[in-house]
Amino acid sequence: GVNGDPYIYLWGTPSGRFGGVKLARFLPWQIENRAAYQFFDGLVDGVPQWTSDEFEADIIIPAPVGEMSVIYNRAVGAWTIMYFDENTDRTCIRQADNPWGPWSAPVTVITSSQAWGGMYGPFMLPQAVENDGQTIYFTLSLWVPYDVYLYKVTLNIAPGGSVSINNGADYAN
Repeated sequence: GVNGDPYIYLWGTPSGRFGGVKLARFLPWQIENRAAYQFFDGLVDGVPQWTSDEFEADIIIPAPVGEMSVIYNRAVGAWTIMYFDENTDRTCIRQADNPWGPWSAPVTVITSSQAWGGMYGPFMLPQAVENDGQTIYFTLSLWVPYDVYLYKVTLNIAPGGSVSINNGADYAN
C-alpha cells in the first residue's frame, strides 16, 4: 500500500451514474471475505472511523459520480479520482491526501463538446502515466462512433498539490 498502509481500498457507487462515492477497505488476504470489509464512517478528532455496515457508511464524494477510477498520483502526492458527471456531461478529476478525503473540488478534464458523440467511462491507466502522473492516460468510451479511445491529459500542479488543466484532454498519439 501507499506509505506502508496494508489495506486495499475500494471506492464504489450504487449502480447507474447518479450516486455518491463510498469507501471500503480490506486486507489483501481478505478480498473474498465480504464480512471482513470495513466502510468509512467519518472522522472523530481527525481519526477515520470504520463500520461493517455499508449502508451506515459516509458518502465521501457527492453524487453524481459515474464510471470512476482511482490512482495514487505521485506527481500530485495525492489520490486522484476520475469520473463522468452525467448532470454536467463532463469528465472530472479530484484529489485527496487520504483515500477518504477530503476531496478537492472537481476539475473538468473533458466535456461533451470536446468528445463529440456522447462520452462515458473515463478509466485511468495507472501503469501508463508520464512524469510520475503529471500526464495521465485514460480510456474514454463514445456513443458515436461506438468505441473506446485512448486519451491523455497533462495536469498543471501548483505548489501544495492543487491541480488545473489548460486545454483539456486530447487523443493520445
